[in-house]
Amino acid sequence: MNTYQEMLMSGQMQLMDAGIEEIEAKSCAWILFSYCFQMSRVDFMMECLSFREMTDDDQKHYEAYLALIAKRAKGIPVQYLTHEQNFYGYDFYVAEGCLIPRQDTEVLVETVVQTVTARMALKKEPTAGTLYDLCTGSGCIAITLSLMVKWEEVVASDVSKRALAVAQKNNERYENPVTLCEGDLFEAVAMREHYFDVIV
Repeated sequence: MNTYQEMLMSGQMQLMDAGIEEIEAKSCAWILFSYCFQMSRVDFMMECLSFREMTDDDQKHYEAYLALIAKRAKGIPVQYLTHEQNFYGYDFYVAEGCLIPRQDTEVLVETVVQTVTARMALKKEPTAGTLYDLCTGSGCIAITLSLMVKWEEVVASDVSKRALAVAQKNNERYENPVTLCEGDLFEAVAMREHYFDVIV
């Protein structure tokens, strides 16, 4: 391959050959290309116009790109390949072993924020009380809510050690606003003395 454009297109064509529709193939190819080359759209356009020679580093990035394209062609979600997903304006680490945060789940966050802030205003309370997030997975719901609303405490649990490891990475990224517990549903907080004000 002689140009970035050709490199990008080669990945897109492989995805389409694997049965992925053109629009999704274009999107996935760009995300993986940008991830491997650490290149923005603007940088990509400037590089395409420069007509410079490909370097050894470019070749290494291209090989990494093709390896991810092959995995995506086998059905692995792009988020598990880049380990990134944006949720409600925040970036979260994701990996196999937990669900990928979805945009429709943002409705849950928005509903909780509207409900508790209205209650705080009505009752003139300084905090929204305590929050418990069951089956937290990546931790995206609990962490996002902890960043958007003032709580006395935010607790999140999961029965999966793999999911909790992902949640811990995200918790550390945002300076540990959530207490993480391992356990099945309410068993994780069975010894707690007080009720939660909000459960999600």
